[in-house]
Amino acid sequence: MTIRNTIAFLLRCRPALHRSKGLKLRRATRAKALAIALFPALLVGGAKAQNTASPSGAQSAQPDIVPQGSSIPGLGTRETGLNGPGYLEFGGSRSDLSQSQPSWTDLYLRGVASTERNSFSAEANRQQRYGELGYFYSLGWTRIINQDWYGEVSAGTGSHGGLFLPKWTFDGIVNRKLLSSRRLVVNGGWGYDKSKLANTDQRYQAGAMYYFPFNLMAQGGVTFTKAQPGNILARAQSVAVTYGREKEHYIMGRAEIGREGYLIIGNNSIYNFPIHNYAATYRQWIGVNWGFNVSFEHDGNPYFRRNGAIVAMFLDF
Repeated sequence: MTIRNTIAFLLRCRPALHRSKGLKLRRATRAKALAIALFPALLVGGAKAQNTASPSGAQSAQPDIVPQGSSIPGLGTRETGLNGPGYLEFGGSRSDLSQSQPSWTDLYLRGVASTERNSFSAEANRQQRYGELGYFYSLGWTRIINQDWYGEVSAGTGSHGGLFLPKWTFDGIVNRKLLSSRRLVVNGGWGYDKSKLANTDQRYQAGAMYYFPFNLMAQGGVTFTKAQPGNILARAQSVAVTYGREKEHYIMGRAEIGREGYLIIGNNSIYNFPIHNYAATYRQWIGVNWGFNVSFEHDGNPYFRRNGAIVAMFLDF
C-alpha cells in the first residue's frame, strides 16, 4: 500500500470508529485518538508492512495518478497539488433509545483530499436527537512530519439549534512510530469543548496501536476528561480491532468502558456517570473505487440504552 493510499485509509476508517460515539458528537474525539493510529506503521518508511496490505499486484500498481478535480470543468488546467487519494462518503443512521427517549435520525457528508504528506477532511452532519435538530461542521488536517512522526488537528462548530451539540471543539494528536519495523505506534493528544450552556471540558488522551503482518490491527487507549462545572475527572478506556485488506473489505470492532464527564439532554446536564459502548463496522468494496459500509452500535448508561445502525456509500478518487 502506498503512502497516498494509507493516508486515505487512515482518514476513511476513523469516521467508522468516530461515529460509534453516539451519546454526543463531542465524545467522538476519543475514537480519534485511537483511529488516528490506524496503520501508522505504513505511513512512511513502512514498506514491509505496506506490501502485506495490497490485495493484488494489479491493484497496488499506480502508474500516473490523475490530479484530483481534473475532470471538473474549470479545474482541469489548474494545478491544485492534491495529487493523492481522496474519497466522498454519504450516509445516514437511525437509533432507538429506551426510557421513552425519542429516536435519533442523522445524515452526514464527508470528503477527504490529500497530497503526498497532507490530508484535508471536511464533514457536515445533520443530527436530530433528544427531540432537537442541529447541524455540526468540522475540518481536519493530517500531516506526515517525517518517517517517525505524524499528527492531526481538527476543529468543529455547531449550529444554533441542538443544545446537545458543542458550540465549538478542538483536538490535536501527535503520533510516534516505534521499533525497527515501525509497526508499534504510540500517541498523545489534547482536546477542548465548549457547550452551548455553561459546560466545558478538556481531554487528555494516550494510546497505542500495533499492526500485525496478517492484516490485523489492534489498538487501545485511555482518555481523562476534566469537566466543568463541578471540577469532574472522568476516565474511559477503549480497545479496537480491525481486520481486512484495502480495496476488498474491512471488519472493525470497538468497545469503550469508563465514565462520561457530562451529557446535555435538552436544557438539562447530567454528570460523571458510567458508560459501556460497543460498535461493529463492515466496509466492503463493490467496485475498484466504490462500495458501502454498515455499522451497528450499542450505548449503555444509567439513563438510557441506545441501539442504532449506520449505512453509507463511498467513492474513492
